[in-house]
Amino acid sequence: MEQFEFTSSKKKLELNAAGGKVTFAENRLLFQDVALLSGESRLKLSGNVDVSDTPSGTVSFAADNMDLADITTYIGPKLKGVVDVNGSLDFVGSSLNGTVDIGGEFLLASFENLFVDFSYSNKLLQFDTLYGTILEDCAVDGTGYIDFTNRPELYMMDATIKGFNLNNLIKNTFESDLNGNVIIYGESFRNADLTLDIRADLYESSFDEYPIQRGGGDMVVTTDSLVFLDSFRVEYFENIFYASGPID
Repeated sequence: MEQFEFTSSKKKLELNAAGGKVTFAENRLLFQDVALLSGESRLKLSGNVDVSDTPSGTVSFAADNMDLADITTYIGPKLKGVVDVNGSLDFVGSSLNGTVDIGGEFLLASFENLFVDFSYSNKLLQFDTLYGTILEDCAVDGTGYIDFTNRPELYMMDATIKGFNLNNLIKNTFESDLNGNVIIYGESFRNADLTLDIRADLYESSFDEYPIQRGGGDMVVTTDSLVFLDSFRVEYFENIFYASGPID
């Protein structure tokens, strides 16, 4: 197939150009170097798919400027963001797993260069590996999940971080440079409903220009508040401080 175009009254379905090698025989679809162009989005696909009673197969892909909201309108969990991705996945029915390198805007966060090993089944998106750079300069190495069975969504990340700035995640909060381990339980990706329960074990960090040699404890973050729970401990040389309650 050298050239293909598709026009629709729905902009999301328009296809400006397409080309590649496609073979279909005995309920099996083989495609190689299939290139698709739709608006500003570009996608290249190769794969082997069995389209019998329960579809299954393997697909590799590379994409630029992909609008996740457009794609997940029709398949998978409802996601938001515009990303560049390169990876592969295996699927059986509605369950899938794969690996991907991702950059761009995804849900609440910006990803400069993130490697993800993931699986998806029964509306649960699990991340067995999250490794790379996010939120401008924050290095992250961890695991997590997003549970789409709830409304609003629930999610978790357990990770080692270096150079995390809270203000890059939630604007107009606090400039920070946090290093250590964090376990984050979140609810909602909408700023109006966002709640982050964070357990932190920090070293050689700073928060709102205050130095933290060692620190640890629990906090709750929303778009308009930060509350330290159960006496958050901060050490700076021989000095030990305890913080609790909201910070304005």
